[in-house]
Amino acid sequence: MIDSYGLFPGQSATMKVTGLNLTQNYDFTFFASSNAYGDVNVAYTVNGKTCLLNTSLNKTGTVTLYNIIPDNNGEVTITIAPGTSASQFGLIGALIIQDYNLSELAAPAPLSLKNNAIASGSVESIQKQTLQQIVGDVQIKAYPNPFISNFNLSVTTKQNEDVSVEVYNMAGKLVYANKFNNLFKGENTLKIQPGVTAAGEYIVKIIFSNEKLIKAVKILKH
Repeated sequence: MIDSYGLFPGQSATMKVTGLNLTQNYDFTFFASSNAYGDVNVAYTVNGKTCLLNTSLNKTGTVTLYNIIPDNNGEVTITIAPGTSASQFGLIGALIIQDYNLSELAAPAPLSLKNNAIASGSVESIQKQTLQQIVGDVQIKAYPNPFISNFNLSVTTKQNEDVSVEVYNMAGKLVYANKFNNLFKGENTLKIQPGVTAAGEYIVKIIFSNEKLIKAVKILKH
């Protein structure tokens, strides 16, 4: 875990994956770890999609960019860089690439406590389900849905943003709050670990500082 390829602030690097199947879609999962405390956020970018991972003392956290399509040569270029202006390093320690045929995946079912189809669905179909809300150029996706211990928020913005995420139970009690600074214009993936144990519906509130916009989505905890 400790060994990683590293970059200092102000640097970036690219790596190319070749020989991909043009008929398949791909998920790219990134892992890295650092003994440094504080901000060691790393930005991983593939085909214009960006996700952030704080690698400080990280042992289990990963981030995934979903539904990546290779170019006409069967290639994908990955860019790695320190993720914020204060980040100490840009690191990559491991990469998992998973291929699948998008047409074979089950269509997402609507989120509802009464929807038994979600609860009884296969693991693969549940992992691919998303809760999506689009307003203008702002797009929010929450997945997997339902989640077990943590879930991802895919946040697409039209400018660089600071975003706050709050999670409430159905009684209105705040159970999780975190601020994510310096999100890039475009798609960003945030890993949310609310630390809740009770099954049921939760409200996820996303607050955009620059846009003065607040969005809310529902997600189901198994």
